[in-house]
Amino acid sequence: MSISLPVFIIFGVFFFLFGACAGSFLNVCIWRLPREESLVFPNSHCPKCGHALKAYENIPVLAWMILKGRCRYCGGTISPRYFFVELFTALLFLLIWIRCFQEGYNLNILLTFLFLGAAMVAVACIDFQHYLIPDEITYSGLGFALFLALVHPAGLVQGQQIPSFVEPALLETKIYSWLTQGVLAEKSFLALRTTAVIHTLAGAALGGILLWVFLEGGKLLFGRVRGSAEKPVSLWGSASGFVLADTGEFTHWDEVLQRAGDRFSARIRNLHSLVYELDGKEREYVLRDKHDLELDVQRNTMYIGDKKIPLKDVQVLDAEVTDWSIPREVMGWGDVKLSAMVGALLGVDAVLFVLMIGALMGTVIGGGVYLISLGRNGGAVPFGTFIATAVLLWLLAGDELFRWYLEIIKFRHYGVN
Repeated sequence: MSISLPVFIIFGVFFFLFGACAGSFLNVCIWRLPREESLVFPNSHCPKCGHALKAYENIPVLAWMILKGRCRYCGGTISPRYFFVELFTALLFLLIWIRCFQEGYNLNILLTFLFLGAAMVAVACIDFQHYLIPDEITYSGLGFALFLALVHPAGLVQGQQIPSFVEPALLETKIYSWLTQGVLAEKSFLALRTTAVIHTLAGAALGGILLWVFLEGGKLLFGRVRGSAEKPVSLWGSASGFVLADTGEFTHWDEVLQRAGDRFSARIRNLHSLVYELDGKEREYVLRDKHDLELDVQRNTMYIGDKKIPLKDVQVLDAEVTDWSIPREVMGWGDVKLSAMVGALLGVDAVLFVLMIGALMGTVIGGGVYLISLGRNGGAVPFGTFIATAVLLWLLAGDELFRWYLEIIKFRHYGVN
């Protein structure tokens, strides 16, 4: 496609401004989705004093600079994140437009890239701060992928989608070929949409299954945090959660006992108090020997010594422990859903690239943070942030990088230097 320079510049300005406005909305999502607040009501307001912002105080990028990062009413600081998210999204939309124009990508791809670019900015920020990927984003992405497959399937079916650089024999199964060979030969309304939907669902399935394998494998290999101390460490607990003096943070049982087989265990050196409810009355667990007891907490039950107590009835546990083992999830189901969304919207090549780059960044950066913190962060890594970063890299240059990587593999395979 060829257009004049003035028209190209006009489109560039449009996408920059469009991105800035999208970034303003993303700031709303980043703040409200983790807090389960409505994206519509109330109107934009100062997070400190709650004063509703006027229209001119809500101009993307410019408003933060004009206000010098402070609320006009209470003087409270406004996080610079608002400015950087709006500016970054504006530049991202501009770069996506330039890339799609230069590569001759169709409207399907342009819409996909813009949607994914915005979604990944929100995911990166939310997961980095809250270790959470909202379902509202991933389910919207899956729905958007199916919508494009049904409304505008021609680009995908006619081979105008982003080209595949992976050998077909590597990815296509006999079942997949059997499902598509009939409809590929036709160009009817139903055949085009059927093929597009099959591509979309296959990409979603591959993305979800690959990360599910990582999730289960990671749980098997790294699914427990173990600790020990020569000097006993205080442990306080109740029906809702526990505090281990080694971390000093209150942790809900639901956060660590997510699966039926998860177990929190500890070696109690001294049991100071165990109060629980029995038949509507408060009871205290009395033992002749309150030393060297085994504590085992499961999803609904606490085992201590020879005592079995429903977890919901535990009121106070006050003890000192020397060894403990806490179950953990290496990654969450939000990451799996995010990978499925990427597969649905971008296809097989993108999933492989994104997971490879995301895992590399997670290992290097997450491992570095773990070493610097001396393990105090428990090894927690916002993997969704790294997936989102890898997706943004793919949108801007991923297929070229992937082609370059596969060429290197091919050269090595055939002994070419």
